[in-house]
Amino acid sequence: MKYTINGIYDQRTFNSLKEVGISSFSFDFRPTSFNFFQQYRFLDLIQKCFDPSDRYFMHFCGEADFVIQKMVDDLKENFKPEEKDKDNILLEFSDKCSPNFYDQFEFPYFLHYSSELKLENYTKSKYLAGMIFDFNNLFEMHKEGSLFSFVQNFFQLTKDLNIELVLRSDWDSNYFPSLTEVLDFDSVALPINDKVEVCYRNVELGKLTKLLDIIKKQF
Repeated sequence: MKYTINGIYDQRTFNSLKEVGISSFSFDFRPTSFNFFQQYRFLDLIQKCFDPSDRYFMHFCGEADFVIQKMVDDLKENFKPEEKDKDNILLEFSDKCSPNFYDQFEFPYFLHYSSELKLENYTKSKYLAGMIFDFNNLFEMHKEGSLFSFVQNFFQLTKDLNIELVLRSDWDSNYFPSLTEVLDFDSVALPINDKVEVCYRNVELGKLTKLLDIIKKQF
């Protein structure tokens, strides 16, 4: 199982996570997020620290296409990623735009699942690389007894797609036993929040690694 840490907001945290073996990072470019990270700082970090064995997610939600396109263009101009590096630098969307909107950037992207999405519309999306499922949504389906039928329908719609499945959860999520039996996740995404911070925007690495070890044992 691979692990992604969401909401990296400074290079100190990034470097510390690298030291404990984390190799997948999500940077939040949503202006209203507590974990907002400026795009120029992301470009600076990528230029200094890019590792082809790592993965870097750029999280957007509700931004205009020209805002996202500028980020992609700046990335290409300042970092000049090789075609192979596009497997390492990925867009991440938690809104509900059309597949044409996401495909226009010509970058692989991961999409947060929502019941409002019509999955069949995304089966021909050229750049869809993964689907992110929120644990709380899956837990509600589990309690209602609808999870198995949902999973059957999901795999029927996506059987011809080569996409990754990501479980987005919190540090204290109570995983139910059948979760990984019905969905074979490729990775788990965990947030930087007050559960792993000593104070606002100040990660306590010891607490984070301790909680991460606990979660690893559950998978």
